[in-house]
Amino acid sequence: MDRNISIGEFHRRLLEEKSKACCPVKKYKLLWLIAALAVIIAFAMTWFQEARFNCIIIHHTASKTDNYASIKRYHKKKGLRDAAYHLVLSNGSTDIPLGNLEPTGRYLALTHAMAVRDVKYNLTGLHLCIVGNYETNEVPGYMKPVIAHAVRALQNKFGIPDDRLFFHRDVGKTKCPGKYFTKKDFLYWVRTMADQCPASIAAQQNEAVAAAPLSGGMVTIQQGIVMGAALLFFALGWIAFFHILSVFRQSKALKESKTGAGHCHPLLVGITLTSFNGMGAKG
Repeated sequence: MDRNISIGEFHRRLLEEKSKACCPVKKYKLLWLIAALAVIIAFAMTWFQEARFNCIIIHHTASKTDNYASIKRYHKKKGLRDAAYHLVLSNGSTDIPLGNLEPTGRYLALTHAMAVRDVKYNLTGLHLCIVGNYETNEVPGYMKPVIAHAVRALQNKFGIPDDRLFFHRDVGKTKCPGKYFTKKDFLYWVRTMADQCPASIAAQQNEAVAAAPLSGGMVTIQQGIVMGAALLFFALGWIAFFHILSVFRQSKALKESKTGAGHCHPLLVGITLTSFNGMGAKG
């Protein structure tokens, strides 16, 4: 090692060696990246399970007349940005024809519902609201094949089995969709009456169901990628922050060493020169 160096140069070299030894971000950059990727994969795998639509939840409006527009207005007054459900099935009581399936903004964007108190079922469920009050009125015969076809179309698109067809009351403390909506009858309609739906209504429902750009599996992948990308940017930003902080500290220390280069105590210089020589002895 060359001993004929200025004190300022000595300080600069000392700081460089210290930085290499003490900066874990710089020294273990690959390990930090691997750790960040591991965290991303773990979070993404958890998100995959929570994000997938794996059930259909049936609601009623508990009103005689309603449609998507009126439900949206009502829910916006309660602080929501859209109707709480993914789809609304008309009973023909407004200008929306009988059996028409109205996809809400939540369905078109495949975002989560706000229809039940249990967050899990808002995340994983497709929420279908049927216009009518089935706590006080029986389900009309002409509505049964219409309901059956709508549910079957959603099942086919998202790969949801019959045992994952729920009522609102199955996942929350409520009577919805009403006492005249029994699980036994509902499953019978879905299994035997879907093909009896009038062709024009079936065509409209198929078109509404197809309006969602992705199926359940693709929703899982899409949302997992979004979450993974967000976590990746967070991890990289975290690494970059510490790297910039390290560079800033080095620059500040170097500036201070240049400013005070001629004012070091001789004993301190002797001790640190010996230490520095020991670090560079093998070089």
